[in-house]
Amino acid sequence: MKEDRRYITHFNLVAKPFEESCGPRFVWLGDKQLENLAHLKVGIEEGKGILLLVGENGSGKSVLLERLLPLIAGDLESAVVRETGGPVERFFDLLIDAFGLDRNIATKGEFLSQFREFLKAEQAAGKKLLLVLENAELQADEVLEQVRLFSNMEEGGEKLINILLVGNGRLLDRIDSFELRALFQRCAVRRWAEPFGVEETGAYIRHRLMAAGSFLEIFTPKAVGLVTKLSGGLPRQINRICEHALQRGSRAGLQFIDARALKAYARDLEGDLPPKGKAAFSFKKWLHRPKERPPGDLSAR
Repeated sequence: MKEDRRYITHFNLVAKPFEESCGPRFVWLGDKQLENLAHLKVGIEEGKGILLLVGENGSGKSVLLERLLPLIAGDLESAVVRETGGPVERFFDLLIDAFGLDRNIATKGEFLSQFREFLKAEQAAGKKLLLVLENAELQADEVLEQVRLFSNMEEGGEKLINILLVGNGRLLDRIDSFELRALFQRCAVRRWAEPFGVEETGAYIRHRLMAAGSFLEIFTPKAVGLVTKLSGGLPRQINRICEHALQRGSRAGLQFIDARALKAYARDLEGDLPPKGKAAFSFKKWLHRPKERPPGDLSAR
């Protein structure tokens, strides 16, 4: 704590600019992030059914979710499921708790009947229902298949519930497998939380520093370029690198962090940064990957 206060004073800040759990004023969304937000918002408001948000771990998906829910027009009731890996019965228990349903049920059929009646009553009351599954790539196949079946629930031609699947690149591989491809095909809105480029990283760093009280360009342009390269453009890694550089820079008496200093300081974090040469998840590359063939398909690749 003493070390933290020292760098805050040294750089004339009023708060730590690169903490993970900063207040709303530290949130920065670029054009790509705002576009994702707009598409997801419209998809939920128009009742598209299943929506998809994919990005590397640390790419800012949770920040988008925090900004998304308050923006939805109308009366929204939402539930977020973060627990993963359990059977579908455990998934039903989580939904019962999240939506306040009756626990006195004995079978899957009873739950589904109760859940449908609940959704119909909420729709009749003018409410929008949203279920968010975080870390969806870790959910069991039977849970993801049940999500697809939920999307079949309609009344008067309208979806009874919207479901937002949130996960990393592995989620795409899973739901585009033969076992779950029908789920992928049901995803009416598909958005990708792309890593930052150099300009976005610079804007992000400047915004966080301004929110913490500094209007100076503490990180030089070449340092920003190096931060982008070392972090893979992932906000979580940008935060770690910049936080560490400020601490080390204050101890060295620096007023600005240049590329040479940053490179030296980053050696302390080598084990925590993305491996060199490993590119962040790219949806374009995923689209052009070799496709898995159905069992028994002997056609040429």
